[in-house]
Amino acid sequence: MAHFKLIFSRLMNIAVRISLICLVFSAKVSLGQVVNIEQSRMHLDSLGWSGVVQGNFQMQKYQNLFLATSARTTVFKKNKNDYWMFLGETGFSVAQEVQFNNMSLFHARYNRSTAIEWLKWEAFTQMQYNRLLGLDRRNLLGSGLRFKLYEKDNSRYYLGSTVMWDYEKVNRGDESVLYGRSSFYFSFTHKVPGKWSLVSTTYYQPLLNRLNDVRIAGQHAFTTPVGKHLGVRIELNHYYDSRPPVGIIKSTFNSQIGLIWEL
Repeated sequence: MAHFKLIFSRLMNIAVRISLICLVFSAKVSLGQVVNIEQSRMHLDSLGWSGVVQGNFQMQKYQNLFLATSARTTVFKKNKNDYWMFLGETGFSVAQEVQFNNMSLFHARYNRSTAIEWLKWEAFTQMQYNRLLGLDRRNLLGSGLRFKLYEKDNSRYYLGSTVMWDYEKVNRGDESVLYGRSSFYFSFTHKVPGKWSLVSTTYYQPLLNRLNDVRIAGQHAFTTPVGKHLGVRIELNHYYDSRPPVGIIKSTFNSQIGLIWEL
């Protein structure tokens, strides 16, 4: 009997965790990101390949049924002086056969250690589609420096500065633009091993030739494990564009709870 009680207790514990995972909450318009690569970085203690798979699903029923889902896969490769990261993401939301958002993204990034321990050089490229932001296509190509401000035990603080070419084609009409944009970010990570982790990043991205044309984005994520490879992730995102495409709102935000699976 004691054995069956233990099994029942464990099953109930799993059920509670699944219920928590299913409690997904978000704004009715999802954030279409200036993608936050800091949230996808992994501090690897060993060399070689690793990866993370993450998924979110939301279903609500009032007068109409609302569905939203997203998936993100990140693959890492690290050796003594080099660090590669490949990120793919896709998602959509729909209600009563009306599609609110549809987005996809691919990002590749390379970091190279320098002779200075707290300084790295990085280069990246990105391809993105996002209906919410009015983007038929956004292609980025950039490079810059990454500074380690502080690192001790399980806390890390970083500052980054890059310059990138930004090509955009909007959904409405044939309008397309190519311009230079700088990107500054501040990021910190704090972890309590086996219990929880907090990662927060804020981006500031003005045009090189028009500093009052700026994007500001932030992503703040809290993660806690619920098993050996499985975790729950609570995430808050916000995005602001001072001069968005015609007909697109300037600011969006979302918050959500989802699953993360570490390979």
